[in-house]
Amino acid sequence: MKKLKKLHLRELTQMSRLEEKELDSCVDGGSDSCVFNCFDYLDGARFSASYSLQQIMANLGYLPDDRGNVQASDVPAIGAFGGFTVTEASVPVEV
Repeated sequence: MKKLKKLHLRELTQMSRLEEKELDSCVDGGSDSCVFNCFDYLDGARFSASYSLQQIMANLGYLPDDRGNVQASDVPAIGAFGGFTVTEASVPVEV
């Protein structure tokens, strides 16, 4: 699993850049779900994005739509396929 850390600006400029197609699929677009691609990135070589697709078909009984969208309520289950614990983050609202 990849660990995120703070980097200095000089280190950021030396990092590899995502190609437009790869970035688009991670954010929203392309045939794969951005959810699958994000989990795939975080788990490294452990599972592929297609593994998540196979698991969602087998366990949740549907295919993502043509934009890769999945039901938001299924994101914790999709994460669990790859060993992640996904919980909804709440943001306090000031009155």
